[in-house]
Amino acid sequence: MDGDGGVPAALVDAAEFLPYALLAAAAFGLVYLRAGTRPAPPLALTRRGGSDRVPATPRI
Repeated sequence: MDGDGGVPAALVDAAEFLPYALLAAAAFGLVYLRAGTRPAPPLALTRRGGSDRVPATPRI
């Protein structure tokens, strides 16, 4: 950097990047909200399972 208008140039660079940052934030926000509204799978389909879970039979 040669010192000619370093701060204004940085502000212009930030302003040019801002729309892309907002679009990326909106996309991640929509994915986050969509994942939050998705119903949880039944307990039997998860690997954590409860105490009433029947162990899987071993394959032969």
